[in-house]
Amino acid sequence: MKPNPAHEQLSVPEIAAGLVELEKFLGVDRAGSLSPLFPFKVACDVHEQQRIDGFAGLEQLYEIPAFRECVMFIAGALDLVRYFQAARHNSELKKLRRHFALVSDGFFGIAGTYGIQMSQGSLLRRRLGEHGITPPSDAVAKDATRKTIELMLAMAALNTFDGVEVEDPKASDPSNPNPDIIIHKGDQRFGIACKSITSLHEETFKENIAKGVAQLERSILAGKVDSRCGVVMIDVSAILEHDRLYVPEPGYCWVSAGAGPALTSAVTEALLKVFGHDPVRTFHDILGPIFKGHNLPPGVLIYAHGLLICEKDGAIFPVYQKTLRLGFGGDTSFLGSFNESLNRALHCQPPTGAGF
Repeated sequence: MKPNPAHEQLSVPEIAAGLVELEKFLGVDRAGSLSPLFPFKVACDVHEQQRIDGFAGLEQLYEIPAFRECVMFIAGALDLVRYFQAARHNSELKKLRRHFALVSDGFFGIAGTYGIQMSQGSLLRRRLGEHGITPPSDAVAKDATRKTIELMLAMAALNTFDGVEVEDPKASDPSNPNPDIIIHKGDQRFGIACKSITSLHEETFKENIAKGVAQLERSILAGKVDSRCGVVMIDVSAILEHDRLYVPEPGYCWVSAGAGPALTSAVTEALLKVFGHDPVRTFHDILGPIFKGHNLPPGVLIYAHGLLICEKDGAIFPVYQKTLRLGFGGDTSFLGSFNESLNRALHCQPPTGAGF
């Protein structure tokens, strides 16, 4: 799918205003630093102050690590705001309040991924300390970031599907088996088991898929998810080389039209590191045994996000890019329409047939 950028763009002041509206919805103290959205508001303020002061062009600042982190958090804020605005009148949004609390520890979207990769050199964490906020440990941040992927999917789904069900991120109930997210589409109930990987080890990748398959199978047997309506989604964002994706080399940026292919190429490169180049193996060689004997379509959704500095018509600007694709093939025709709708939801695009 080629998204229409007009459905995704917001200016930094619009993002900042949207964060305030989201704080009102969450009922948090907007004047203090206890809001889980406080880091994102700081990033917007820093960006706008730099733009107003005009000390240096933003084009020169994008490569400075401290400002790069600021841009990453603005991209995460963009995600939160655009999904919130698309679903703000949906009463189902209230189900996600507990997940929003995790944003304090794991941040959100690309901000969470980037924070994990460079936490030891994070200017933002130091700034939070200056406001009396103790930054989370790496272990806590990683766990919370994994859960905020569920928040992202659920928020996105509410702009396209009929409803969502999410498991309590702090207290899962073994006696009430649920996948990470259940999405209602008409009379059908689709389950998604979300797994995030931070390792390039093949066995770790396959173990996560096996856990997701077992999770979905229990949900189907318990009558929570319809037969053959479960899918494992693997978030591979944390194994991408985000520094090189952001700016491929000093003084060089991407052509705007090439942002999507660049992210897709980065995902392919990362997966080749996991599974190797030679000998060539098919989907059935690698993952087929995991799905054998289970009532699930044999396929895996691969998700990733990245931030790229791009150029178009002489202007230089950041582009927050996402990709969701079917990994390794397999007969997933039964889930084809659902996967396409989910992809459009992640990009805040109207449902197929709605027109642009």
